[in-house]
Amino acid sequence: MQLNELAAQYRATGNALRARAATLRLELAAMPRSGRARRELETRIARLEQMAGETLRTAGYLAHYYDPD
Repeated sequence: MQLNELAAQYRATGNALRARAATLRLELAAMPRSGRARRELETRIARLEQMAGETLRTAGYLAHYYDPD
């Protein structure tokens, strides 16, 4: 697999993680303002956002080293 293909896969994964976090944020908005389930969902969203950021940074790193020539 070439670096550009790998970077594209990482980018797609990062975008999917961001989309999932956005969906969970909508669920969070509909939840009561307190409770254990809300705290757990907030933690899960934060972790997904962190994973998405790491994945997208890796995609950028790989794309940086890809030379189309």
